[in-house]
Amino acid sequence: MNDQATVRTAESRGDRVLLVGLLLLLALAVSLTPIRNYDFWWHLKTGSLILSQHAVPRTDPFSFTAENAPWVDHEWLSQVLLDAGFSLFGPAGLIVLKSLLVCGLCLLLLSHVRREGHGPAGASLLLAAALVGASFRLDVRPELATLLLLPLVIDLVLRGRATGGPRPLILVPPLVALGSNLHPGAVLAPVLLGAGVVTTLATERLAIFAGDRPAGPRPSFAPRLLLVAVAASIAACANPYGYRIYTVPFEVRRLLASLPSPNLEWTRPGVQDFPLFWLAAAAASAVVLAGWRRFDPIATPALFIAAILAAAHLRNIGLFFVLLPFGLARPARAIALGIERLWRRALPAAPGGVRPGSPGHGLADTEPEPAKSQQ
Repeated sequence: MNDQATVRTAESRGDRVLLVGLLLLLALAVSLTPIRNYDFWWHLKTGSLILSQHAVPRTDPFSFTAENAPWVDHEWLSQVLLDAGFSLFGPAGLIVLKSLLVCGLCLLLLSHVRREGHGPAGASLLLAAALVGASFRLDVRPELATLLLLPLVIDLVLRGRATGGPRPLILVPPLVALGSNLHPGAVLAPVLLGAGVVTTLATERLAIFAGDRPAGPRPSFAPRLLLVAVAASIAACANPYGYRIYTVPFEVRRLLASLPSPNLEWTRPGVQDFPLFWLAAAAASAVVLAGWRRFDPIATPALFIAAILAAAHLRNIGLFFVLLPFGLARPARAIALGIERLWRRALPAAPGGVRPGSPGHGLADTEPEPAKSQQ
């Protein structure tokens, strides 16, 4: 038995190493791509201007039709970093740095789905969908900061809920403050956390997940999450323009409406043009409905908010996919375990009382059966 246990442990360790290696290769494959966005050079010029003048611009210095018009440069820190990185490493170095950041995101997502009990198959399915779906938004541009920041914020909050300790939660406001200087998408963090407060409070009051909680009394997480959400909303104002960062989405919408032709990044994604997004959104809805008693009251609402934003503007599709493993990890595991149990009951036991393997093997780490008392 000891030899068999040693073999199983070695195989399990080998599976984990292989899983991490393959997922990192996929992360490199989707991120080691040329710089594609057409505003890259404008960001570099703005970053160079900030470094030379030692000040963040308040008016537009570039447009001859709107010279000196008020300007909220909500990506100023990203522009400075891009210009400095371009000067030091060139475009190839920026692409390599971007790929390393995407690999870090991959490891973050993998850590979460493994904590939720997924085996190699389930983790591979969720992360492959996330990386492939978000690939066309993983470019050298300020938006990348939001695609990295928001999953990290969700992960820290979930860790704080799981451990009951304050350390992960304390990191959230500083990260949001940093993000508000990198990309305005950081203002979504308080929105996602606020939605998590509502659903967490509702599920705690209704005791929907009572069977999923440990025995004994447990303090409510909703008040602490509300405190973090409020602190994050205040921290988002820690930028040169203060609370005006919250007006950026509305200002962008007004400017887009005034254009003679639509900006393609802000158009609605068509089913024929972006079938993977619509298929993933439909699959996510089906998974959550099937495993509704195990949906995560923080991560799953965040996923559906991202889905609504992506359905409105295709530039938000990347955010939907990077939040996909967080939103679906729990309900997907519940479904996989249910399939595993049904399959084991349906198959006859092999000689010696051992049942054959099931198709759900690897989707989720199976829960150990209670040991039978010896007569």
